[in-house]
Amino acid sequence: MKDSGDRVFLIRQKQISMVPSRSLRDGLLGKSLEDALQSLFENYPEILPGHQIAAGNDDPPTFVLLRREMPVGGSWSLDHLYVDQHGVLTLVETKLSQNPESRREVIGQIIEYAANAESSWNSAVIREKASLYWQSRGETLENILENAFGPDFDVDGFWTLVDSKLKRNNLRLIVAADQIKPEVRRMIEYLNAEMKNTEVLGLELQCYADDSESLILAPRLIGQTSRTVDRKSENRKNVSWNETRLKEVFSEVEPSARSERLTTVLNWAVATGVELFSPSMHPAFGIRGKSGPRIMSLYANGEIFAIFDAQSYKSAPEDRDTLIQELLRLEMMKPGTVFDGIKSGRTCLRTIDGLTDKEFDDFRDLVARLSGATSAS
Repeated sequence: MKDSGDRVFLIRQKQISMVPSRSLRDGLLGKSLEDALQSLFENYPEILPGHQIAAGNDDPPTFVLLRREMPVGGSWSLDHLYVDQHGVLTLVETKLSQNPESRREVIGQIIEYAANAESSWNSAVIREKASLYWQSRGETLENILENAFGPDFDVDGFWTLVDSKLKRNNLRLIVAADQIKPEVRRMIEYLNAEMKNTEVLGLELQCYADDSESLILAPRLIGQTSRTVDRKSENRKNVSWNETRLKEVFSEVEPSARSERLTTVLNWAVATGVELFSPSMHPAFGIRGKSGPRIMSLYANGEIFAIFDAQSYKSAPEDRDTLIQELLRLEMMKPGTVFDGIKSGRTCLRTIDGLTDKEFDDFRDLVARLSGATSAS
């Protein structure tokens, strides 16, 4: 093994031992060259240093691999696609420092992938591709996500969040290498400082080993400054939505039918006192049921999120059955959908502007009945 001169020291029981650096080009995990680096990121998502990406955050990103070789655009494929518990997609391209593409080309490549992600992907596409990947490994995507994010993980609400962040280009792009050249480092720092919603980061992965059976990995993040961290954290903070703020957002929503219907329901909810406002990254408001808790949320992108948790219908349990029957009748839920055991809710199949005028009137009447209001007009 070639010794580059770099090394780390391990102190155990007052004894110090030196562990020399190991080049990824020497191979590991039964792989060699670039495959070694890619295998690390495929099998050990913990290598992505969430605590460095969101230093000081009480809930730094935890990463789950969705798929290796994720198709994007026409004939391209991304090395690795991850997602964190906040619904932010993370695109990772891996290159060895001696690969000529590890210079300017890889920056252009990952930016091109990100530029095509919104038009190529949505939550349905991503879930399908990721499910196929995990099936090939004898796992299910849902189990992988629940194991990583906890037993209270809400699958459907999570994918709604992924969709909304993808539409806002709220992405994280990472160029990973054994060594990042100075010219690439400068490009990463510049892009990360100038891009508003997208993070562009570099990740150097140093390896140390004195045998082939064990390995010390030391990931180091590149591209952040305290200024960019503070600014992008501010951009991602929850907003305290209220009637005035929502109307301003809704007035700019396209198509116009979506804008008009959201404003109509918001005006009615406020007039009847059944509105619920809560801090969130995305403009939305809720509607309370007869029992008090939220039974539905409406988003500026037209999505309708219905709550089926039995706790939300304590004083009127029959209203939950009514909601289910009516949403099925309006074809806002798939026939055969299982509602028992749902912890928080599901996103309806159709947006508010996707309903016919008659269906929209029926939907408003349904909401009025379930909230205890006498009229949706």
